[in-house]
Amino acid sequence: MSTRAIIHIYEEHEDETPLISIYKHYDGYPTKHGVGETLKEYAMDAAIMSGLPLRPTRDMHNGMGCFAAGLIKHLKNGPGDVYIIKPGTDHQHESYVYTVRPSESFKDKLTVEVENTCNSKRETILAG
Repeated sequence: MSTRAIIHIYEEHEDETPLISIYKHYDGYPTKHGVGETLKEYAMDAAIMSGLPLRPTRDMHNGMGCFAAGLIKHLKNGPGDVYIIKPGTDHQHESYVYTVRPSESFKDKLTVEVENTCNSKRETILAG
């Protein structure tokens, strides 16, 4: 059985519609070896910038579109499992919905929240 998840990535903190949504068919849970922990680790080191320096490092992203593309590359290791879906799509029988937004408090950091769709419990797993 698979644990499905959707990741909504927003360009601005206050946006209502995601820039992109990603469907993850397997291992969607927030704990170790799940997409939540992978997303948290990837986002924790991310520096969201407007423009890049002459020698960018692996953790620098030129805006949220660049971050989303890098995350897809990080998650995808072959056919299936990871899909781009219409922004804002839910109801893929997902167990978890992740929301990634630029931090409201810190200029170049991210905030990641997860909602367990079974009990509607929401929690912040990374506060940038």
